[in-house]
Amino acid sequence: MYRDFAKAENQQGLEKQLAGLESLAGRVVATIRKRFEAGNENVWITRLERDTLRKFLFIMKYRSSNMYKRFCPETFEDYSADDREELLKYVRGKDFEKPIDVWFDNIRAMLELEMDPGGKWMEEIRKRAYPADAEWFVHHTQNMFMALCTPSEQYDEFLLTENGYGIHEGPVSGQVDPSTGKFTATSYTEYHVFAVISPRLMIVLRSFILPNPMEDNLQGIREFRQTVYRICASTHVNPNEEHSILADLPILQAHNSYTKYKNGMRVLLNGEDGSHRNDHRFCFRFFPVATDHVDKINGIMLEESYGISTIVFGSRTGARKIFESYLSAVPLVESGFKTVNGKPDDPRLIFLQKLEHVAKQMGSNVVAVYRTRNNAPTEEEEYEAVARMMELTPPEERGEHMQLYMRLGGSYAALMKDLEQARNMLNMRIKFDVWSTGLNERFRNDIRENLQKIFSQLPVWRLWYYLKQVRNMVLRGRSIEGGVIADGPEDVIAKVSHVIRNEAIARLMFAVVLNQISLVNHPDLEFYPTIISPRESSRP
Repeated sequence: MYRDFAKAENQQGLEKQLAGLESLAGRVVATIRKRFEAGNENVWITRLERDTLRKFLFIMKYRSSNMYKRFCPETFEDYSADDREELLKYVRGKDFEKPIDVWFDNIRAMLELEMDPGGKWMEEIRKRAYPADAEWFVHHTQNMFMALCTPSEQYDEFLLTENGYGIHEGPVSGQVDPSTGKFTATSYTEYHVFAVISPRLMIVLRSFILPNPMEDNLQGIREFRQTVYRICASTHVNPNEEHSILADLPILQAHNSYTKYKNGMRVLLNGEDGSHRNDHRFCFRFFPVATDHVDKINGIMLEESYGISTIVFGSRTGARKIFESYLSAVPLVESGFKTVNGKPDDPRLIFLQKLEHVAKQMGSNVVAVYRTRNNAPTEEEEYEAVARMMELTPPEERGEHMQLYMRLGGSYAALMKDLEQARNMLNMRIKFDVWSTGLNERFRNDIRENLQKIFSQLPVWRLWYYLKQVRNMVLRGRSIEGGVIADGPEDVIAKVSHVIRNEAIARLMFAVVLNQISLVNHPDLEFYPTIISPRESSRP
């Protein structure tokens, strides 16, 4: 478990700490397994035991091979993950020699963290570790609930794969470098995370943005959850296709010793004041899941097994059934499952062939069914080809609007999708305002600011269109300095974007558009906000 810590000064301490956490988490798992194997319907564990298990599950995921690949470059200059600029800013002035030192330091910070019942640990880890990964840790433990599953059918079972702790169900969007073929993830959503305890028992972590029958009878909560779900989907390349294939998985949050349900809402029991305490306990049911869901979960595990060498199963009969189900299933285009490129050295194709061979050794006659990417141009590829031809048009012959859009990074091929997504962003903004009507105005402003932060992470050329729609919606029919509002101040930022740091463009666009809206709505005020950098804002 510990041999990936190569530096001698790091290895001994981290190994000891990891061994200690593994021992504590192992006791919790042993308690769960003992109750399950005794035929009980549920198991009670303490808050401390639950938090210990959640910490262990995240660290196991954080230590996966994908994380090693992310941090393995020898120098920070060679670090190429999508958070490159953020990481380089974080290490500036700190005593890190290479990216893997940051990884070790983050793991140590998580291991040493005391997860107090009051939740102060969340601020502590944000201060102590690399902020982006600290936030991931908080999200993983706070925005997903834990449940226990068991197959409802006697001969169904769960597979345990070599990389099991690093597998999630949910979309990953990214870009492929046409010159190298390398895929770089740009957006990542975890709907479910899995941890197999035994062939008949699994821990599932489920995102709070997915349907929840215990809470969705309340319209406000249901609409808020659905809106956040759509926001997460909008960060992906094909938002309308990024659904969870396990959205209907029949699991619920654990009951606890300090609340009860009344009229569809959790209410405190007598004697409870709302504070979280160490002596609070949680009741986890062993939820039976049907073959269809078991097959989907095993399919997700197998889909990510093309780069490993070990798969553990409980019985040959169960394994054969799983392999037959996975290999024979017709892959849906939107799922991306069992999709190969048709080349003989494709690792996914090689894996499917090996799995078919293993199944036949078990007595099966199953034939692997898979989808080969069509090498002939698709309709979208043909459109992109036309778009590339249009992009050959000399810049001076393009309209000013298109010149600005392309200067920010847009393209003819993405134009229609960017316009559609900008409209979706505006609809989400309106939806949040409608949903929060009547709530505390400070809380509403916090929502708007958080939404602004999310939108600022999207492609800046798409944000440019969004801000145009916001401005035109708010100022429709209005004028400024005697003229009708047409092109806006966001265009000024676009024109000089080549001399502005990438991370500042979105912030500046938001500032100038909101400034103009304020000027029009309050013409008698001299309202010119000072736009400064975070570094300047810290000066006395």
